[in-house]
Amino acid sequence: MLAAAVAGYLLGLGLGNSLGCSTPKLIAWLQIAGTSLLLWGTLFVRGWDIQTYGGVTLTERVNQWLYRTLYCVGTAILVSSLSWSQCTSGG
Repeated sequence: MLAAAVAGYLLGLGLGNSLGCSTPKLIAWLQIAGTSLLLWGTLFVRGWDIQTYGGVTLTERVNQWLYRTLYCVGTAILVSSLSWSQCTSGG
């Protein structure tokens, strides 16, 4: 999770340096997308219905992979939206 947060932070800074500031609407959409992935990842946490004593069945491993992937990608998108500078109107 820490690596995903750092990657998202660096991505946001990189986008700001290469593309300039972002519109508030794009920032909001990135935050919605990141949060949606985080919440969707929560749906992949299946509990007692797939649990075995060893915890090493294919179903359990795929469940963990989906959960971790969605959480890492969602975190990276959310943090990048926070680190990408937002354009200010007026001045």
